[in-house]
Amino acid sequence: MTKIHLGLILEFILFLIIIIFAIHPVENFDFWFHVKLGEHILQTKSLPFTDQFSHTSLGAPAIPYEWLFQVIIYLIYKTLGNPGVQALVAFLALAYSFIFRQILLEIFQVPLVPRLFLVGFSYVAGFDFWVERPQSVAYALFMITLYIILKRVFTHTGRLLLWLTIPVFFIWTNLHASMVLGLYLFFSFAIICLIRKDLKQARDLLLFGVINTLITLLPPLGIKTYQLLYLFFEKRDFIMVVISEWVPLYKLGIRYYIYLLIIGLAAASLFWAFLKKTRLRSVIARNTSASLSVNSVTKQSHSSKIATSSFDKLRTPRDDVLSLDLFFFLPFIPLGLLVISGVRQTQFSMPAILLCTVPAIQLLKGKLKFSITIITIITIIIFISLITSLYFYRQQVISISRLYPEQAIPFIKANLAGNMFNEYHMGGFLMYQLGPAIKTFIDGRTDMFLPQVLPEYDRLINNDFSDREFADYFNFLVHKYDVSWAILTTERFTKIRRLARIIRSDPAWHLVFFDDQADIYVRDDGKNPSVTQQFAIKAATPFGKRLYKEGQRDQAGKEYDRMRSIAPSAASLNALGFMLLEDKQFDQARSLFEQALIIDPKSAAPKMNLAELAAKDGNLDEAKRLYKQAINDEPDRGLAYLRLGQLIIESGGSKNEARKIWQKGLTSTPDEEVLVKLRKELTE
Repeated sequence: MTKIHLGLILEFILFLIIIIFAIHPVENFDFWFHVKLGEHILQTKSLPFTDQFSHTSLGAPAIPYEWLFQVIIYLIYKTLGNPGVQALVAFLALAYSFIFRQILLEIFQVPLVPRLFLVGFSYVAGFDFWVERPQSVAYALFMITLYIILKRVFTHTGRLLLWLTIPVFFIWTNLHASMVLGLYLFFSFAIICLIRKDLKQARDLLLFGVINTLITLLPPLGIKTYQLLYLFFEKRDFIMVVISEWVPLYKLGIRYYIYLLIIGLAAASLFWAFLKKTRLRSVIARNTSASLSVNSVTKQSHSSKIATSSFDKLRTPRDDVLSLDLFFFLPFIPLGLLVISGVRQTQFSMPAILLCTVPAIQLLKGKLKFSITIITIITIIIFISLITSLYFYRQQVISISRLYPEQAIPFIKANLAGNMFNEYHMGGFLMYQLGPAIKTFIDGRTDMFLPQVLPEYDRLINNDFSDREFADYFNFLVHKYDVSWAILTTERFTKIRRLARIIRSDPAWHLVFFDDQADIYVRDDGKNPSVTQQFAIKAATPFGKRLYKEGQRDQAGKEYDRMRSIAPSAASLNALGFMLLEDKQFDQARSLFEQALIIDPKSAAPKMNLAELAAKDGNLDEAKRLYKQAINDEPDRGLAYLRLGQLIIESGGSKNEARKIWQKGLTSTPDEEVLVKLRKELTE
């Protein structure tokens, strides 16, 4: 096998890895409002320049700056469903990586091993941003633009390709505001061409920079995208605090230090290449001058041949860097530093950062000549590192299926009237399922809610309010926006769950629906009296430490059974199973717990109850296994740590092992009652 064949095989494997990890469930919460707006645009045959999907910003000016993506993603989703959307994201990630590979190989002749590393790292660095949103298309369009400009600047070819940037910019402008980065590439490289007195190159880049600037100003958006960018710039401090993907790089912990290390290495390698190139030019100049002096008595033509011969003898593979004008790498520096302003810029910034290492790689090219065996070994190491990084990235991505309250949708449509209050991240799905007939309080359209509603929502959720202040401010929003009902996620120990607890303590609000994803509360404002009368849950306490109020067990059982018929959930089945457990109907209880796990395999409560049944039957190993699963699924379950430690001792295990479990429970659970019990176990 030749090195060429080996290289093609290894690159094929790299791209296969990228495709495999790029295919993931369609679960980005903003995806839904994009699909809904695409549907709305096609149905009305117009762009929504005013809001029609929220009651808090109804009629307010809107900028549909992502309309083209929304139409495309709606058509794909309607025609091909989730597989079509997954295929689109995978294709965009592959196109991005392949074009970067072409830049490294075709323009800079980067050898195989460093090329594999650079392409792989550029994908891993922004892996979590390859989702079903407009930015994924923008990343690919950015890479196309970068390829065309670098090909023109560094190889002096590809002039006709510049015409391709015109449709690229029209598409880019109408699906994402990051097209300004493409304009930056044109004008920054044009300025450097002017400084280096390469007037032809400067003319081409300036011409197409101006043309594409005009393209960004064409209808239907005109200057509105630039107005939006100004709004984002004006509110940048607030956005960086509220929106996770805009968070500054320094707040990302270990990721921040990895990025800093890469940026530092890229800057150091570029500086080292500059010093090395300066030294090489000085050596060549001295030797060329010496050759001319020695041969000054001969004919001029003969002296030229000797000078040329002397120059050729001095050349080594690392001298290829002399053909690179390092001045043209300067535009990569501000582009690379863009990632510091917000982590979502990673896929724009990382290629620029990594390209700064190219001159150093060129200088070292002569020392990077490996045998096929060495290439294979190094590549395997790169692939293992790549797969490991992507695997752990994927494990850290928290499933957001909790934001998709599918069973609540028919209940809302059939029963509820008036304005809703909803969680920010749930808004997109609610907008898709209910809009525009039933309007959201807030959703993922940041630009729509940035002027007023988003700061109000942030103040409610993220301020350090006392319970009284929290309730007062929530009631202020309720009356300001005439809220009649609220839908909240059931995730435990979150800021939004604090709101659920406060609502439940207010006699003006009534729990009327719950499942494993959401609970719904109705306010006594005269708009939903029949709902309160028919569905109000008065005895059951599905989110409390006890599953029913004192003395109301039978009524609670009826309410759980009713909810099971409306929206089957692990919560209802677990509660009914627990009541059977209290009645010592162990087989029937076990059956309900097992049914609960079929509905929600990650629910900890049924596992903990099954563990107690296993312990009763003397199967302590099975009980410990179930408690370990419960801890893995819901690490904040303090009771699971307490019982697991006790079972370890009961089964003959060491107390030190049990103490480690209890100690971990102390740092994992916010349940004060359980914390007291854990501390007691540790002190005995």
